Amino acid sequence: MWIGNVSDWVEKEGLIIGSNTLRGTPVYDAGLDVSDKVLAIDNQDTRTISDLNTVLSHLHSGTAVEIRYLHRGVEKRGTINPSRTRTVSVVTFEQAGRPLTPAIQQFRKNWLSAK
Repeated sequence: MWIGNVSDWVEKEGLIIGSNTLRGTPVYDAGLDVSDKVLAIDNQDTRTISDLNTVLSHLHSGTAVEIRYLHRGVEKRGTINPSRTRTVSVVTFEQAGRPLTPAIQQFRKNWLSAK
């Protein structure tokens, strides 16, 4: 399951969100932001990335669970809705069914040509 970009999280006296959370991610929607410290997810201590991965492996997409965290030293609770891993696909104009204009062709030629 996925709740946000955990590569930006830091283990420092607990599990700290190391960068701004992105709008539309489960952690953002639950109210967490940079420098917040995760305490527990689904009533399971979550203080390391290993803990986080263990907890996430037992969650189901679309099933809301409680998250406890410290925000500026104040303990808060929220609801987090894990989702399947988000991925980004890069496709060409042709693959997307969009017209390949002369301007796009020239851009590609300039970009890919030897300098």
